[in-house]
Order: sequence, then structure tokens, then C-alpha cells
Amino acid sequence: MLREHMNQENITAAERKKRVYRADIDGLRGLAIISVVAFHLRLTPFHGGFIGVDIFFVISGYLIGSLVYRDIAGTKFSIAHFYERRAKRILPALFFVLVFSYIAAFALLSPSELRGFCAEAVATVSSSANFYYWLRSDYFSSGAEFKPLLMTWSLGIEEQFYLVFPLALLLLYRYAKRGLYRWIVLVTALSFVCSIVWVHVNPSAAFYLLPTRAWELGLGVIIAIYEAQHEWSITNVKSRSANPLGWVGLTMIGASAFLYNGRVSFPGAAATLPTLGTACLIMAPGSFVNRRLLSSRPMVFVGLVSYSWYLWHWPLLSFATIVSGGVPSVWISVSIAVVSLAVAVLSYHLIEKPFRRSVSPTTPLLARYAALVVLFAAMPIIGYVGRGFPGRAPELLSAEAAVHDVMRNVCLADYGVSTPRLISPCVTEGEGPKLALLGDSHAASLGSALEQLATKNGYGFEQLTKSSCPQLSTVTRRMALHPGHDVECAAFNRVVLDHVLGDSKITVVVIAGYWSAPSIDGGNEDRYIDTGQSEKEVSEEESHSNLHSGLLRTISLLRSAGKRVFVATDVPRFNFDPVSNVRNSEMKGRRSLATLLASGSVSLAPIMQETLIKPADAAADKIVRQTAEEGGAQLLDLGRNLCAGSLCRFWNSGVLFYADSQHLTTAGAEYALRGENLVSNVN
Repeated sequence: MLREHMNQENITAAERKKRVYRADIDGLRGLAIISVVAFHLRLTPFHGGFIGVDIFFVISGYLIGSLVYRDIAGTKFSIAHFYERRAKRILPALFFVLVFSYIAAFALLSPSELRGFCAEAVATVSSSANFYYWLRSDYFSSGAEFKPLLMTWSLGIEEQFYLVFPLALLLLYRYAKRGLYRWIVLVTALSFVCSIVWVHVNPSAAFYLLPTRAWELGLGVIIAIYEAQHEWSITNVKSRSANPLGWVGLTMIGASAFLYNGRVSFPGAAATLPTLGTACLIMAPGSFVNRRLLSSRPMVFVGLVSYSWYLWHWPLLSFATIVSGGVPSVWISVSIAVVSLAVAVLSYHLIEKPFRRSVSPTTPLLARYAALVVLFAAMPIIGYVGRGFPGRAPELLSAEAAVHDVMRNVCLADYGVSTPRLISPCVTEGEGPKLALLGDSHAASLGSALEQLATKNGYGFEQLTKSSCPQLSTVTRRMALHPGHDVECAAFNRVVLDHVLGDSKITVVVIAGYWSAPSIDGGNEDRYIDTGQSEKEVSEEESHSNLHSGLLRTISLLRSAGKRVFVATDVPRFNFDPVSNVRNSEMKGRRSLATLLASGSVSLAPIMQETLIKPADAAADKIVRQTAEEGGAQLLDLGRNLCAGSLCRFWNSGVLFYADSQHLTTAGAEYALRGENLVSNVN
């Protein structure tokens, strides 16, 4: 992704011959950025367009590997000079994008949104964005499209590579020159194995961290060093060999871009298709694909501006998504992409090229860039410490506080946790019996309202909830994006059920959940399965059957222990973010842009159920209702109060009912539970 054009200054004729500018490499960059942008635009053929980043990694490894190795071999390598070149290529365009993003964020984002953006910005400037997004990939982190600087995760990986690779190569060349190539191959292979393993253990870490991505850069380095060590040029590959190699490479990249999707375990073994395809194209400059397609003027043009386009397109799309409260229409998204391309062209000619050609002395230049890095980090640090400057939108304070309470529910066990918190504030003792709340995050959003209800009537309260883990006996939820979740969810539910059954003071149990999640959010890989059958293929019909049997068994066990059991239906789920509508309505500077992007994104009026509410999984809803009746549990219809007639509300008289499109605030839960007779006063 980061362009490394071969520098022509101060090199000998022999070096110039070895380091010929290759138009096809820029064309390959063009192919990569087109894939990435098309994926972000959600254009139908490019379900796997995210592989464009992997193409960039291989190209970067090849060019950086060639540059550093030849300089080291020529005894003219300088760490300072290397970082000077990297700074001149990466930082100027990035700084201008950050200036725009800082201004847009201050003008458009609410206090809580701005505070989150400031954290992103600090991570970006400190070259640790990939660590930030890895650590922030928890249950309640907002979707990728709501993070304006998300694209910098790959810059973080490359910048960390720049810190490690030159020094490692220099040491290997000095002290293990004869085995240098074997060491590079070994480290690349180890990184590849690490990627294959960790994509199934911790997919987020495998995606965002250098150790599981280094092999992609290493693949390019291997080609570059082999070429240099053997005095061999890939231009020597004969056309009869190059043509098949070129077509194979293009086919591999195309197949991964068109056939992959967001549910492929990636990077891991799946990343071999685009990376090896890229390697094939790098090694086939004489092929028809390279000479006629990748070296064509349009592809080279796009490749030359690819870095700036990569930087500009995402913040523009992200801010539009934030303001519109959801994914903008295809036409708006495409228009934004075209505008970002135009800005990228200007950025390339007015920012990248002039700064790259700067002839300032190395030390003063690096000092100036370091000072700018400190400045660009200081601004968001101030914004973060200042909590997003809430004085800009005082009318949002209560709504954002309500959202914060839901998002930071300490009694909701996160992914990776298999035991509930059986201490305060998740457990409160009363003078009489206790009410227990069981289920997933949708259950957790009822917690504060139920605790207040229990306390008011002299009951104790326990919240025993876990992300994406409805309380189903001997049945669990399998999630492709969270390997091992089925095992930990089953373990969590066993502990919870044994605890509730063994506590005679717990007389009332409320079970709630996002029952339709596997059908709505999960795709074919997300199912309700019997515990211990993680690898078994389960159809949607079998998943529904497992939901019925698991819920019925839970109800039966609880009722046989003398518990009074309530089963809650799921809440209405909006196809937009209600909180964004509130922000758009209350922030004058944001309202006009929101109206332009999505006219309905500023309305606080109740929504027609049949038009703007995502249809629930009718089968799952029916199963929950029938199972509750079959097992003798009482049904809590959470949509009864929220949807009066054909209208569903997320806001009422200045009070926010939803923390996002599907989780209730405490006020929303209280409103939904009005009129339900869960407990009798024991005072």
C-alpha cells in the first residue's frame, strides 16, 4: 500500500539497471486499491475485496526488501536515511488526512464519539493503530464503518515492519551472511504457521498483528533477496513461462476478491491465494497480464495515487456513515469514492511528490517530522482527556450517559470468559427472595431496570449474563467469528444453571436473549448446536430444533426446582442507529449534512414497523413463544409497549429507549416492562 518507487538519485548505472522502475508494480497497486475501495462500497462482486491489503503487503515486502538488501550489500545502508525516506513517503499525506479528520470530527461527532475518535487518532500517530483495533474488538465496539481512522491499521503493521526488518537484515548480513536467506524463509514460514493457528484461536489478533501478517511481507522479501543474491532478474523469465505465471496470478487474486467474504477465516491459509497470486505477478513482468493490463496507463495512474486514495476514501465514507446512522446508499457511497479519488490525485501531485523530492538534511528533517508527530498526538490526547468537549452538545449528555451505561455493563461476561461475576454489583442481597436474570447482551440491557424493580419490592438481584450466550441447557451457540465460543458459552451456562438451581433464595428467574441472532446475523456458520458437537454441520431447521429443546430443558429444570420462570421475547430491532438520529436532531452542525445524506436520519418520531424495523426471525420468535407456553413459563412480550399498533418508538419526550439498533437503555427497559407483574412486594 505504501509506495516505494525506486529512487533514481545518486545511484550508479549498474544499480540503475538492477532497480528499473516497473510500471506493472504500480498497476498491481491499482488493482489492490480498486479491490479495497469496491469492498468498502459494498459492490456485489467484491465480497473479498479486503484482500487488496494483502497485495499491498507483498508488494511492500518485495520493494523494501530489494531496497534495503541492495543498500546493505553495497555497504551504503543508513538507518537514518532509510527512516527519512519512509517519513517523506508516509507522513505528509497522512498528516493532511488527519487535519481534515480532526476538523470533521470536532464539527460532526458527539462528545462520546469524539472521545473514541481521539483514541483512534493517538493510536494512528503512534504507529499502533493495529494494536488499538485488536484490543477494541470487544462485543460492544462499534462497527468498522463507524471508525474514521480504521484504515490506518495496515499502516501500523507496515511501520512496525519498518522498525524491525532493516535492523534484523543488517544483523543477519553481518553475522550470518551465508544463512541469511534461510533465516528469512524460516521466519516467514513460522509467521505463516502462526497465522494458520491463531486465525482459529484468536481471529482478531491474527488479523491485526504483525507476527501473523509478517509472512505476507516476507514473501515479497524472499523474492527480492533471491533476485539480488543470484544476480538474477525476474525480467529474465521467458515469456512462455511468464504468460502462464501472469494469468495464474491474476486468476488467484480475482478468485479471492470475488469468492471470499467477511466470514472466511482470514488471514490464515486463505490468504495464500491473493499473496501467492501477487508473487506470481511480481515474478512475471514479461507476461501479457503485466505488460498490457497492469502496465496500462489507467492502471498505473490509479496505482500512483493508491496511497492517497487509500487514506482519503475511508474517513469520508466513515463520517458519512456516522452521520446517516447506517450505511449510505450505493450512489452516495460511489459519489464519495469518486470525490476521494479526485482528492487523492491532488494529494499525490501537491503533497506526496513535493515532499518526497525534498532535499532537506536528514537530521533536521527527521526532527521536524518528530515534532509534528508529537503535535498530532497532543491534540487528540487533549480531546480524550476533555471527554470529547461535552460543552459542544450539552443537550446530549443524558442520552450519551444512558448509552454509556449499557455499553459498559460490567456484569456482561465478554468473549473468552466462562464464569459469571457472583459479586457486587452483579449480585445484590435483599431481605427476602431474589430475582435472577439469565441470558446474553439483550438480557443484560434489562439488568438495571430489573434490579430497580427487585430492590423496590424487597428482592435481591443477580445478573448472570454473557455476550452472545442465551441460557440454553445442553445447547450452545456456535459463532464463526469467535472460535471456541460454543465451549465457553456451554461452560458458562452450566455454572449459572447449577448456581441458580442450588440457591433456594432465587425464586424468580427471567430468561432473555437475542434468539434470532444465528439466523439474522450469523449466516450459515452461526447455529444453535448441542454441546460437544462443535464440528457437526447443522442446518437452520436443526438450529431451531436445538433452540426449542435447550430452552425447554432450562425452563423444566428451573420450574422443577420451584422457580417462577419468565421468558422474554426479543425487542424490535431497527435498521438504523436510533442514537445517531438523536445526535443528528440535537446537533445543528450535523443536522444539515444528515438531511442531505439520509432524510430520515434526523427524525425522532415512531417508526412504521413494517417498513423500518428489521424483520425478526419469525421461526425463532414462534419457537420462543411456544416453548414458554409448553414449559409452563410466563411470557414477557418486550415489544408490547415499545410498539403501539404499527408504530415502534426509540425516543419518548426527551428520553432515549435504545443504546443502538437492538439494545435497550435502562429507560427503554423500564418502558418495555411496564405492566408486567414479575415480583410481589415482600416488605
